[in-house]
Amino acid sequence: MGVTAKVDAIHQSLKSRIGKGAGQLKLRLVQPEYTIATSDGIRNGTREMRYSLIGREVTHDALCEHLSATGLGGTIAVVACDKPPVGTLAALLEHNQPAII
Repeated sequence: MGVTAKVDAIHQSLKSRIGKGAGQLKLRLVQPEYTIATSDGIRNGTREMRYSLIGREVTHDALCEHLSATGLGGTIAVVACDKPPVGTLAALLEHNQPAII
């Protein structure tokens, strides 16, 4: 919870700075993309915890595919829990373009 609101705020701020007018960035803003992960906090001690343990790899694979397919020149990533940041960082490092987490 809360990730969508953060992504919306970042997107709105960027949209206000992109355009063709004086002082505006001459860039293209793409729609937000989301990937999946399972939070440990709600799965500790359950059978479903095994799905949380592969969260890093799922996030990494999804982001690598997205970044490679879109040719983005920069990324702002909003992450939650403890597995997605690791997978996100690994994917961003492999993509080797400007990024903020």
